Amino acid sequence: MAASKKKNVTDLNERLRGGQQRNASTKPASSDPLRPTHMPVTLDDLEPYDKNPRRRRNPLYDEIKASIRVRGLDDPPDITRRPDAGDDAPYMMRRGGNTRLAILRELYEETGDRKFFSINCMFHPWVDEIDALVGHLIENDMRGGMILRDRGYAAR
Repeated sequence: MAASKKKNVTDLNERLRGGQQRNASTKPASSDPLRPTHMPVTLDDLEPYDKNPRRRRNPLYDEIKASIRVRGLDDPPDITRRPDAGDDAPYMMRRGGNTRLAILRELYEETGDRKFFSINCMFHPWVDEIDALVGHLIENDMRGGMILRDRGYAAR
């Protein structure tokens, strides 16, 4: 690998890690479980992943919304929280789920039906930024595709 290309990859990895080594032990927020755990949450407890590479609305948004409206949420999103976020911080989507979160918010606002407000999610302890970003890239590509520009955004 050319030296400049290797430096760019190293720089990207360093930015994603935020200066931490992958799989370095980090202390979770004191109230977060130490292993994957089912937990009931509400829309008020959740936020989208702030570094989601998808910049445009999912092209399957309307189809997914229609399905959730009729069937409910068949596949609740996994959630996590950065260890430095604090106990009062909302949970975020772990590996995909931003579209489902937006749809649940919309459906709850439209219908007032609590089945769209309270959901059971699987909490996973935070690993690192690379784990979260790659999980969102894979999920976004599998569910609604991504345009090349969005893939490039992930590398910023």
